[in-house]
Amino acid sequence: MDRGVRVVEIGNFSVASENPRIRERTTQIIEMAWLRMASDYDVYICHVLSPAHERLYRKYGFEIAEAYDVPGKKTQDAILWVRGWQFKAALRKHLKVETQNERQLVAEDGFLLPAEFRNQNSAESK
Repeated sequence: MDRGVRVVEIGNFSVASENPRIRERTTQIIEMAWLRMASDYDVYICHVLSPAHERLYRKYGFEIAEAYDVPGKKTQDAILWVRGWQFKAALRKHLKVETQNERQLVAEDGFLLPAEFRNQNSAESK
């Protein structure tokens, strides 16, 4: 946010219903709404409590920004993040929606989060 980027927290994509058709359709409506509302220039974050939820959000382009231990818990919690243009591209692919003028947008200096520095450093060392 210090770099002038708007940060938006994402809530659940899942829906509690015993009817699988209701769950699937409601989740799809949520996905379509985010595709419509998401801005290429924003950063989207979410807090996940389990590796299963982390895997779920990966299909939307999210990556771990930070993972941390919680006292009394066997698995780590994590903060996930994705750039808006990546989020929209993942949603389009998942929903099988045609793309127009998809482009990669990068902050002025190229990096926003520590995870990006780690990814850049590991790419440079190869």
